[in-house]
Amino acid sequence: RTAAGTWEAVPTVGAWTALTLGAKIEAGTIQTPRVRAEQGDTSARLRGSLVVQSGQELKGGETLATLPVGFRPPATIVLPQQGTAGFPLVASTGEIEMTGNVPSKGTVFLDGLTFNLT
Repeated sequence: RTAAGTWEAVPTVGAWTALTLGAKIEAGTIQTPRVRAEQGDTSARLRGSLVVQSGQELKGGETLATLPVGFRPPATIVLPQQGTAGFPLVASTGEIEMTGNVPSKGTVFLDGLTFNLT
């Protein structure tokens, strides 16, 4: 309810949608990696974790996962998560990559990462 006493619609929250995993990546055991639109389709929220497959190393710039169309930022963004593998980047093409290397069985957590879609 607004200060003027009128009711406003609550922004919609979309369904969780699967990511396409990169060639060296598997879903983590905590939660399946997914994305959903929020705030009336103006922002996206990620959840889950991604794990580098045994015997592989994900080099900086290689694809962790790809977001489906409709869940991609208008320009490349850096997400505010830092670890030993650097920061995750999300390109307007939907590709998610790290700025540094992720070792075999290394995990990247996506929970709570959000970005604007407009």
